Amino acid sequence: MLQYVRQYCPVVEEYVTSRTIQKLFTNCSTLWEAPWLGPQRWTNNASESANNLVKLAIDWKPARLTDLVCQLHDLVRAQ
Repeated sequence: MLQYVRQYCPVVEEYVTSRTIQKLFTNCSTLWEAPWLGPQRWTNNASESANNLVKLAIDWKPARLTDLVCQLHDLVRAQ
């Protein structure tokens, strides 16, 4: 990747090496050093889909707190 950046867009090489690659390395290190994350790790995409499921479950209408908690419990168990 760095060869491509150096060849076709050298202006951003410093940014890519200092910011992007560093963040990728940090994220990979976290995954490698934290086996408890594994395939069940929570990502932003997962939270977006869960948000959509909550909205569908309550049909976009106000609900009692106890009903909402039950809906959330069911959704978490399904996840």
